[in-house]
Amino acid sequence: LYYDGQDYTSMPSSVTDKSGNGVTGTSTGGVTFDSTWKAFSFDGVNDYIRGTISGVTGDYIHSASLWIKLADTDDIIFEISGATRAANSIIGLYVDADGTLAYYFYNNDARYNTNLQIGQWYHVGLTYHGGGERRVYVNGVQATFKTSYGTLTNSLTLAGGTLTIGNQIDLAGNYFKGSIANFRLFNRALTADEIWQLYAYQKDYF
Repeated sequence: LYYDGQDYTSMPSSVTDKSGNGVTGTSTGGVTFDSTWKAFSFDGVNDYIRGTISGVTGDYIHSASLWIKLADTDDIIFEISGATRAANSIIGLYVDADGTLAYYFYNNDARYNTNLQIGQWYHVGLTYHGGGERRVYVNGVQATFKTSYGTLTNSLTLAGGTLTIGNQIDLAGNYFKGSIANFRLFNRALTADEIWQLYAYQKDYF
């Protein structure tokens, strides 16, 4: 999946998947478009982008890449899951009040020393290698592990691929406030060099 605003001048009602896999994103709640940064902007109240990815089951190997600019913290950046929340059944990215990033699978959460600041653009890369093994990269550099909740060696048990950018599957609060650009999802674990290349590709722009 690949959502990018480079082809837009204003916010479309549907975001085209530039990967060619047809995972159209539907904008809800008033997502706006930042034409300066070609980014999707969220007000932290009720807006999100949602699409459905096929083939997301079990211990789904994956990577994600995105640029984010926070306007607040204590927010969910995105989630991928089936219709219900259960242990080890969600892929999620959350920013805590102190700028710590959490890469969580629900009751199987890893937090990293990231210290993200409001108002600054960051490239975030996530890689999952199976069997609970995950890594977080900020601006092309692997972040060190901080703390955990639950059992990090548990494998994913996904039962669906609903992607929600800006909140979680059940829209239960902690809406993201800020901007997101160049969101990519891969069905494999990228190497550290590939994450660096995705960062380097647009680091001068952001």
